[in-house]
Amino acid sequence: QSVGFLRLVTPKQEFFVAEMVPVELKAYFRDGIELRVDGLPKLNSDAFTMNKLGDQPVSSRQTINGVRYAVFTWPTLITAVKAGDYEMSVELPTTVTVRQQAQRPRSRRGNPFGDDFFNDVFNNFFGTATQKQMVLNSEPGGVQILPLPTENRPASFTGAVGQFDLAAETTPTQTAAGDPVTLKLTISGAGNFDRVTAPAVEKSDAWKTDKPSVKFEPGDSAGYSGAKNFEQALVPTKAGRLEIPALAFSYFDPEKKQYVTRTTSPVSVEVAPGQTTTATTVPAKPTPPIADSAASDLAPNQLTSGHFNAT
Repeated sequence: QSVGFLRLVTPKQEFFVAEMVPVELKAYFRDGIELRVDGLPKLNSDAFTMNKLGDQPVSSRQTINGVRYAVFTWPTLITAVKAGDYEMSVELPTTVTVRQQAQRPRSRRGNPFGDDFFNDVFNNFFGTATQKQMVLNSEPGGVQILPLPTENRPASFTGAVGQFDLAAETTPTQTAAGDPVTLKLTISGAGNFDRVTAPAVEKSDAWKTDKPSVKFEPGDSAGYSGAKNFEQALVPTKAGRLEIPALAFSYFDPEKKQYVTRTTSPVSVEVAPGQTTTATTVPAKPTPPIADSAASDLAPNQLTSGHFNAT
């Protein structure tokens, strides 16, 4: 009689390289089985990487074919890493305690608790218990991992796979030469955010640029959905109507099986003349002249207290 089984619940069997997919690892144990889970579920496939599992799974109860099970669920994310056809399964180490019944004496008549209660109490005290280590395995399932297409791949594609949106904001749109403006790009959606890189404004004769700062705001505990914010400081180097050019962000949509490009609109910034500063040499303060009477009393190599200017 099986003590339980495992299941890998995945929404699909076809993946693309670098695609991240939310899955659930489920362990089912028959009610009444005395056992100890000795570790975390392990994915049996080198074609995927799996996010770290939490130590505390979600616990529930479920009846399957009339049998009551205690169910432990680990939600996680897997990412396909190489193309090909593979089998995927999970395993979980456990220790099961098996109790063997002892030969019990005949119960007395009139036992107010009944024979079943007497049997349970007797076996708990006098029955023998052995522990058996075992590894539960799920049924292997076939999956296919497809390479990302090279045809029609945009130059702005950097590896993002999922479904994303792009929003841009520039503040302020009126400034003075030398005063920075901030360009904020937000890429939101769901997918492999670790490969999401925003486009940046390049240095030019109109703009000095800094490297963008990055902050990710997850929309769920696994980090599958959320928003990635990029902020870049731009310093205008001249006055006039300057333009922040349109920027493109591309990703691969595994549901549509095609590349998608999101593009910002160009932004005009009115730049007033700034205060031009010219580097000047500040003359050193002259050393007060030494009175003739004091100077005549000094030896040739003797120094007075105060400033000493080396020439």
